[in-house]
Amino acid sequence: MKKIISIILSLVFVAAGIVVIVIGVKQNSESKQYELTGKATIASIERTWTGTDDEGFDTYEYTVRVDYEIDGKEYKNVEYPYYSDSMHKGDEVEFLYNADDPTKIVEKNAGGHSLIIIVFGAVFAVIGLVATVKTILTGRTA
Repeated sequence: MKKIISIILSLVFVAAGIVVIVIGVKQNSESKQYELTGKATIASIERTWTGTDDEGFDTYEYTVRVDYEIDGKEYKNVEYPYYSDSMHKGDEVEFLYNADDPTKIVEKNAGGHSLIIIVFGAVFAVIGLVATVKTILTGRTA
């Protein structure tokens, strides 16, 4: 019975690793459509109260809007997909954009995260596979 439970848990690791790999590959392929680099100026940072956390502190959501120009065309108040406490109105930020629709932008480092996710998933899957094989082979006689 212990052996069956160990095999099931190991296979759960394999399945979880495969799911994480698929998510990483999907994110990586989606980020490929954002290959051109641009620079924008932060036009505004809006803070919206979203409620309170478990400790009673107020929580907020931030919306950053930027202005930029691509091929002579100006884009105003486009939502920037990232916020940091170090951002201020008037700061310059870099981004990647879709050549077919320059209003679709992502944070400049967005593509790098997907590779980390893929590696993490692969490690998870390999650990699961090794554990599965070890569990199956344990106790067998030649």
